[in-house]
Amino acid sequence: MNNPAITVLMTAYNAGTYLDDSIRSILGQTLGEFEFLIVDDASTDGTTERLQDWAKRDRRIRLIRGENNRGQTVCLNHGLDEARGKWIARQDADDLSAPDRLLKQWNRIKAEPELVLVGTNGWMMDSLGQPNGTINVPRRDAAIRWAMPFQNPFIHASVLFRRGLRYNEDFQICQDWELWGRLLETGAGANLPDRLMFYRHHDGSLSHARAERTAEECRRIVQRTGEEGELLEQFRRGLRPSERQRFWQRYNEWLRDSPHRSGAGEAVAIHHIQTAGRLWNQSRPAGIAELLAAFRADPESLIRFFRDRLSLPVSSF
Repeated sequence: MNNPAITVLMTAYNAGTYLDDSIRSILGQTLGEFEFLIVDDASTDGTTERLQDWAKRDRRIRLIRGENNRGQTVCLNHGLDEARGKWIARQDADDLSAPDRLLKQWNRIKAEPELVLVGTNGWMMDSLGQPNGTINVPRRDAAIRWAMPFQNPFIHASVLFRRGLRYNEDFQICQDWELWGRLLETGAGANLPDRLMFYRHHDGSLSHARAERTAEECRRIVQRTGEEGELLEQFRRGLRPSERQRFWQRYNEWLRDSPHRSGAGEAVAIHHIQTAGRLWNQSRPAGIAELLAAFRADPESLIRFFRDRLSLPVSSF
């Protein structure tokens, strides 16, 4: 396929038992015309042979194998350099995409030419592939821009973005978050409300295994130090009841001065919902207070959160 509109980009390193299901979830997309570019980071566990077998079965798959293990960010940039599509859809080797993910994202991009980055909401699943929670990200451009300094407003493995910029190789874990900041300087971003990807959270996850490196990269992205940096780190780590008042006081001061304040309600509600979840077992009154604050910020977001929590899919597919 010489001139596809979309290149699906996956990196793989010793992908183990999750790889086959992840590949199937892309090959089974209802939008069928794309290039599937997989960069193998010098795997040693049989991943290479399995990828070669998949490539024999489907003409859309193109493999690149590194001779030495270089890390995900370098492999992502290698993939961007080799991609034939003008749009890049990310997929991780242990996550799953719903069958209509690419079609819905592509339709949104065609309808709104100003978009340079479109993600989706998602489900969390355990190491066995059983859904066990929701991932909530802001849908609208203003809410996304407000959320950027607090946490990554996109699920990396869910995005479809305009090709042009490269990942910063100084970042090993938050390379996607850093890239979104630069990409949003060139156009608008959005997240579909649909939960179109399943994110596998397990002990082998890179961000879980390297929490200190993750925190350091977060600080570099938001470029805030001193008390402000400390408050942001507390929020990302999970506020304790004793930290709530100080954080939200400063948060509201930032919001008051923000050019995005009129459209930030959805992101504000999501931040309160996330804080409620982290506080629930420590202080039930504090958790309830956070949910009430979420309702005041954007009732629709809280209603959608409870509705989706009550309708977790039985299995990922």
